Amino acid sequence: MKSVMLVGKRSVEIRDIPMPDRNKGEALIEVEFVGICGAEISWWASAGDTSRLPCVLGHEFSGVIKEIHEHGEGFIVGDRVTANPLIACGECSYCLRGQTNLCDSLKLMGLYGYPGVFCEYVSLPLNRLYAISSKVSARNSVLAEPLASSVHLMSHIPPDLSNNAKIAIFGAGLQGIFCLNLARINGWSNVAMLDVDDDRLQIAYEQGASLIVNSLREDSIDRLKRWTDGSGIDLGIDTSRSGDVRGRLLQVTAKGGIILLLGMNDPIVKADFRLAVERELKIQGSFGYCTQDFEKAVQYICDGSIAMDRFIRMLPFSEALNAYALSTTFGGEYLKTVVCMKDTGLS
Repeated sequence: MKSVMLVGKRSVEIRDIPMPDRNKGEALIEVEFVGICGAEISWWASAGDTSRLPCVLGHEFSGVIKEIHEHGEGFIVGDRVTANPLIACGECSYCLRGQTNLCDSLKLMGLYGYPGVFCEYVSLPLNRLYAISSKVSARNSVLAEPLASSVHLMSHIPPDLSNNAKIAIFGAGLQGIFCLNLARINGWSNVAMLDVDDDRLQIAYEQGASLIVNSLREDSIDRLKRWTDGSGIDLGIDTSRSGDVRGRLLQVTAKGGIILLLGMNDPIVKADFRLAVERELKIQGSFGYCTQDFEKAVQYICDGSIAMDRFIRMLPFSEALNAYALSTTFGGEYLKTVVCMKDTGLS
């Protein structure tokens, strides 16, 4: 069967690999769509630990069960599924207290030498699979995995945050738009979106943002201060790739406010953390997701609460080798690149 493999820095190839082994308690899945993730783009750009190459890429996917090897556990042949690609040990102190995203030996399919799903068939344990409603488009179901990261981030918001709270999201990429939608679903309607790309800001406006700000043309701090009558925002969310966003969030967050950090931007940031002390700001990082976050993300996909088909760039398998380079171009009308694995013409 055909697979897309990382073989070196910025180098991917289509290679023939054997069909996967079918183990007890697993399902053979024909992969329909594979999403291109930002973490994989970074891995593609650097090649990471070359001793672990070549490696099959991919961890965001949807597919159809073709065979079940003993004990269906609620699944049947023909079910459309996705899978939680984070693999925790289940034994470390973090796993034992339910923080599987912080597992000491956390693995992710398609990265660091662990085989991914960017191939025609995969065999995965049934206990890691999630059924996707037949009413949902297959390409939209690919979004369950990245959505889980936003669900986890939003879980850090205190449940008593007022529905009238002023929220600002820096970064109108996929995660930022997810957070905007999750805010709406959870009853927060005063949400500002800040970015430097007009197409992305237009998407945010159409998705319900109360205020959109192009930071290249407006002073974002001044604009948010005016939006909040000078008091500052109650909650700031960083989903951007800009190194100066965290410094701006410190300047514009109200006393007693909350800052949530998701964007994996510059490792060293110049910021005045005296503001965090003086204003008693609560700063919370968010990494990955836990099982309950993934389950909730699948639920949002299946009930139609999150539907992003319009903002997904579809590529045929014949263009799979260009998918990572194309995905390095941020901005524009697309939030996600997805490759269709059907009709490879190479099998």
